[in-house]
Order: sequence, then structure tokens, then C-alpha cells
Amino acid sequence: KSFVLNMSDSKHDATIVNSIIHLAHNMGQMVVAEGIEDFLVWDELKEMGCDIGQGYYMARPMPASEVEDWLKNSPWPMMDIPENIKISRIV
Repeated sequence: KSFVLNMSDSKHDATIVNSIIHLAHNMGQMVVAEGIEDFLVWDELKEMGCDIGQGYYMARPMPASEVEDWLKNSPWPMMDIPENIKISRIV
């Protein structure tokens, strides 16, 4: 998350994020970026090959009672995760 937050201002952080994305993909992992706060960061992450994003740009924290309605009306596509993909936290 800390690298994602600073990657727009730091080429070093952007390089680290890009390297982690490629390393994870080479290991057969999907990549979820945390800390996405604006469109520019999400756009850059997608260009790098990031699979999924999480952060204030997508949605602010909400009560559990609101999640179902948010998911039904969300502009974000829901993603089916293939069974053969192992999900683990890398960053």
C-alpha cells in the first residue's frame, strides 16, 4: 500500500510496484493493489498489469448493511476468480 500511495510522486516506488506485479504474475498470482485513491493511480496500475484494485477511489468504508446494495449498484465489474489461481498477500 505505501508504494502505491507514493508511486505518482516517486519513480522508485513506481518501479517497485511494477516489479512486484510482474513477479507475482510470473509466480501465477493475481495482484490486488491496496491504497488506490484516485483515477490516475488506478490507470497507471492497470497499465502495469494489476488485476484488482482496492481503495478510496473504488469505495469508502461502509457499514456491512450497505455492502450488498453497493455491490448491486457498483460501477465496478465483479470478477470471478479462477479456481486454479492461488491468492495470497504479497505486498
